[in-house]
Amino acid sequence: MARRSAVTWNALIKGYAQAGRRDEALALFRCMRRQDGVAPDKYTFPALLSGIGRNRSGGCVQELGAAVHAQVVKSGLDKDPFVGASLLSMYAATGALEDVKAVFDDMDTLDPVVWSSMISAYVNCKEEEAALLTFYKMLCQDITPRQFVYSSLFAICGSMSMLEMGRQVHAHSLKNITDNDAAMTNALLTMYSDCGCIDDAWRVFDSNDIVDVISYNSMILALGQHAHPKEAVELFKRMKFSGLIPDEVTLLNLLSAFNHAGLVHEGLHLFNSMLDIEGIKPTYQHYACVIDMLARSGEIEESMKTIKEMPFEAETPLWRIVLGACSKHGDIETGMKIAEMLFEKEPYEPTNYILLGNIYARLGRWTETENIRSLMEKSGIDGDDAFSWIEMGQRTHRFGVDDRAHPISEEIYRNLDRLMGSIKAAGYVPDTSFATHSTGKNRREESLRYHCEKLAFAFGDLASPSGDTLRIMKNLRVCGDCHSAYKYFSLVTGRKIVLRDNHRFHHFYKGACSCRDYW
Repeated sequence: MARRSAVTWNALIKGYAQAGRRDEALALFRCMRRQDGVAPDKYTFPALLSGIGRNRSGGCVQELGAAVHAQVVKSGLDKDPFVGASLLSMYAATGALEDVKAVFDDMDTLDPVVWSSMISAYVNCKEEEAALLTFYKMLCQDITPRQFVYSSLFAICGSMSMLEMGRQVHAHSLKNITDNDAAMTNALLTMYSDCGCIDDAWRVFDSNDIVDVISYNSMILALGQHAHPKEAVELFKRMKFSGLIPDEVTLLNLLSAFNHAGLVHEGLHLFNSMLDIEGIKPTYQHYACVIDMLARSGEIEESMKTIKEMPFEAETPLWRIVLGACSKHGDIETGMKIAEMLFEKEPYEPTNYILLGNIYARLGRWTETENIRSLMEKSGIDGDDAFSWIEMGQRTHRFGVDDRAHPISEEIYRNLDRLMGSIKAAGYVPDTSFATHSTGKNRREESLRYHCEKLAFAFGDLASPSGDTLRIMKNLRVCGDCHSAYKYFSLVTGRKIVLRDNHRFHHFYKGACSCRDYW
């Protein structure tokens, strides 16, 4: 070009940055200044900063970001909202939260883009409460949120199971957003699903005027997580009938729905026909889902065969899935082989030791169980503490195992003891195979009594009117004894109970669970 301006330089820099060629984009920026003497403008720096945030490999990313930030200040563009929003995103992408806060505080602007970027930065850095507080401050300054702000907030409320907060944000979005936005609607659908409200998720899906592949994918995933495989299949058929073409995620979510329901035959049929019928080649995630499906159903030998035959190298999380299935089905021989391999690859991963210990405990081999626990202690390996939480009265109440920190702890324990007596009279029998210590039978029963999910239910039963649905969340997989107890809790109290663990949702009512005791 005979003559190059900031516009042409920006276009070239942006192209390299978007292609992930960060270093070349930075070199072009230097040429822009030194060769042509063209001054950067408010469009130059967002292109450079996006390249730094996108490509985190090679060199010191934070130093590069700080260097570009210094050029922003020298150019007098540090107060520009467009540039400021890009700085926030770049620092958030590199995990430099303190720098994010410093840039935001220095700008002192009411521009909605900057505030939206600040909320997104907190979300990226897993600072959910700070994101919610920023949203509140945004409203106090009469700044109208954009659609992607609501999308971020719906994601937060879903991940933290804050149903009442999610409903309030939803109501606020209805007052401020007139145009339908597919991304925001899909985030809302997922929020209701993650909070255990599958019926509300259905309503959001059916009321959506712009239904795309992502919408169908989100709803199929939700149905699978809530143990509605038939509805997931019907929605898949409806999607194809509407003319939309399923993608890799669609089939993965449908496979997951079959997996959660134990529909191994249906899952294998879908998997084996993916390429011929849908024209989609199975990815590692599809293979992992099928291997999980086989192992979970007790077909551990077949799952091991699939691992050997798949065109990918199995990663440690996949081996852990099979190890967990060995624990469930008591396959000590396969479990020990996998555990030894995992100990070599990940000597400080606590889950590997816990799963092997669970195999021994389920088989009543307490000496080996204690040996595993001693090995963890000697190696300084701590497992994740189990905890459950329940939202009540616009507050989240959290409980650990044998937790007595709650202000009304005495009343909670008295109510739990009363409930345990009621369900025993109704036929509940403690499953001591889920106890992890080699104590006597009575002590093992007592160790099961005060699991965190039982305490959370006892509190919810105290704090809410009779007949209200209780929604309880747990960070780990629910144990078999608590699952049995919850069925009886729903029977003796007449309540509907929704329990979310780290695998799926369980809907308890009248003594039965939606998972049909398969999870």
